[in-house]
Amino acid sequence: MKICVVTLDQASPEVIFQDERLLNIRRLADAGLYGLLESVNTPDPWKTFETSQSPVATAASLWTALAQAGLQVAFVQQKEAVNGFADLKQKLTQNGESVCFIDRGLESAPDLEDDARASNYYLSFDEQIGSLMEALDDQTLLLLLSVGGASQPGFFVLVSPNCPLSGEHDGATVLDLAPTVLDLAGCEIPSSMQGRSLVAGMEKRVPTAEDHEKIIYDRLAGLGYV
Repeated sequence: MKICVVTLDQASPEVIFQDERLLNIRRLADAGLYGLLESVNTPDPWKTFETSQSPVATAASLWTALAQAGLQVAFVQQKEAVNGFADLKQKLTQNGESVCFIDRGLESAPDLEDDARASNYYLSFDEQIGSLMEALDDQTLLLLLSVGGASQPGFFVLVSPNCPLSGEHDGATVLDLAPTVLDLAGCEIPSSMQGRSLVAGMEKRVPTAEDHEKIIYDRLAGLGYV
């Protein structure tokens, strides 16, 4: 299984889940598990996500656990979504790596304080999510998230062929995402992680031929072909 983690720093959950123009993100939410991430009192929400610890101590991270299971992980960090997604797609398709892509465009571009420019950035991000679907096979786990912070909750959208849950999920925190990814990937969850897998103890789904056909359809729809 490939793991693809895409984060849009400083993204507003209200925009992500309520802007009807973000068709690809809405399509992913309809196909998978999604919800808000309750605030966690931590000075570094990203490290808290990686390690599932608050406060963060020296501990195993999501990436080290995946590496120990034999999954290669590559990081792509970009201030502009278009170029960053091109690098991400190349790594997924040519190298077969699991990938973490961090888009810091909303955080780093001063002109995005203007509402119209910010709105267009969200739309551009959604379009790139649609094109990314071309590079995903039916054995890819995709996690789209913003880790949030003390003043703003985060959000997540999780699509995995073997996830037994779908629809809106209440009560998740950023601590729970790394254990959930590891659980669905069939990897051991380090004892140092404080969060709990959202699918703990549940029997994982076995994808059917209908699931495969839906994935193909969603990819084509995301690219504007249907």
